[in-house]
Amino acid sequence: MTADDPGGRARRSSEVIRFLALGDSYTIGEGVAGEERWPEQLAKLLRAEGIAVVELEIIAQTGWTTDELAAAVEKASLAGRYQLVTLLVGVNNQYRGRSAVEYSSEFEQLLRKVIALVGGEAGKVVALSIPDWARTPFGAGRDRARIGREIDAFNAAARAVCGHLGVEFVDVTELSRAAEGDLSMVVADGLHPSAKAYREWANLALPVALRAVARRGRSRESNGVGRVEAVKQGASTRVPQSPTVDATMADRVEREIEEILAKLDTGPAEKKPDEAKKQPVSIASRRKARPPAPAGNQSATSGIRSRFSPATLLFTGAGTMVAGLVLSSVWNALIWLSFGGVVMFLGAFAWSFFRSPRPAQTAAPQGHFWRDRYIEYEPANTGPFERIKRKLRGR
Repeated sequence: MTADDPGGRARRSSEVIRFLALGDSYTIGEGVAGEERWPEQLAKLLRAEGIAVVELEIIAQTGWTTDELAAAVEKASLAGRYQLVTLLVGVNNQYRGRSAVEYSSEFEQLLRKVIALVGGEAGKVVALSIPDWARTPFGAGRDRARIGREIDAFNAAARAVCGHLGVEFVDVTELSRAAEGDLSMVVADGLHPSAKAYREWANLALPVALRAVARRGRSRESNGVGRVEAVKQGASTRVPQSPTVDATMADRVEREIEEILAKLDTGPAEKKPDEAKKQPVSIASRRKARPPAPAGNQSATSGIRSRFSPATLLFTGAGTMVAGLVLSSVWNALIWLSFGGVVMFLGAFAWSFFRSPRPAQTAAPQGHFWRDRYIEYEPANTGPFERIKRKLRGR
C-alpha cells in the first residue's frame, strides 16, 4: 500500500480467494435473484477491487436457526481453506422465542467451527448483525418495541462473542431501521430485503472484507488479542479486549445478556436524580435541610403551638394525675388535680388518634440505586401512636 495507492489495489490485484457465506434467508436472498444476494454483490465489489473470487459457496436456507446452520455445515463436509467467510444468523432464533443466552452459546460454537475453515485465522471471518425485521411492513401490528429490544440483545451477544474470538463484526441493523417506510428496500413479501438494501449491506461490509482477505497468518492465538470491528454506516471503531478462558467468557457473556434483558424489559431508562441524592441521607440531615418558614408567616402563637404535641400533653396529663393523687393526702381538694390529669390524658390520646399528620413531620421519600436505577419508596411511620392506631383500626 502506498500514498498513491491507499487502497492497496495494486498489491491485491493478484490475490485469489475462496469465499464462503453462511446464514439463513438473508444470506440465501429470499425474494431476489441469485446475483442480487448480498454475498454475490460483495463478491462483485471485491472483484472490482482487484481480488479474484474464484469460488463463492453459499450454505443458507430460509428459516434456519444457529443449531440448524451448524448441522448443515457439519453435513457439508467442507474441504480446503477459505480466505473469507461471512456469517449472518439468529433472526429465526429470536422469531421462535428462544433466549439470547442460548443464542450466545450456539453462536460461539458455530463461530469456532467457522474459524477452523479459515485455518484458525479469526480475522478472516466477518459476522453481520441481525436486521430489525419489525420495521418492515411485515412487522406492522406487532410489538415493534419488544422485537427491537430482543434483536438488540441478540446482537449484543453476538458482538461480545466476536470480540472475544477476534472476529470482525458489521452492524447492518441500523441500515434496516433507517429503511423503515421505504418499500423499495423490501421485496414483495414485505419482510426480506430487496437488491437495493443488499447493495447497502455489501458496501458496508466491503472495507471489513478487504481487511480480512489482506491478513496473512494473523490468527487470534498468534497475536493474543481479541478484537471486535463494529461498523455503523461507514464508521468503524475497534475495541481491544483481553483474551480469557472459555468458561470465564461464557459466564461473562451470560451476565451481560441478562443485564441487557433486565434493562430492556423495564422500558426506557429512568432519569437519575442529582449526584447529591446518591449520598445516604440521615434523619438528622433531613431536619437540618428543612427550609425555615417565611418570616412573614411566623407569630408568637405559632412558636408556642409548635412546642406542643400529643405526646407532650399525654405525659403532662399522666404526671398531673400522679401529682393529684399524692397531694390529695395532704389536702383533699387537690384530688380535682388528678381528675384534670385524667381529662388531659384522654384528650391527648384523642388528639393523636384523630389528627391528620402535619406535612412538616412527614418523612421525606427514601431510595437507593440498584443496577443504575433509582428505587424510591416512602418510609413507614413506626411511632408508638401509629402502632396503636393500626391495632385499633385492624391494620
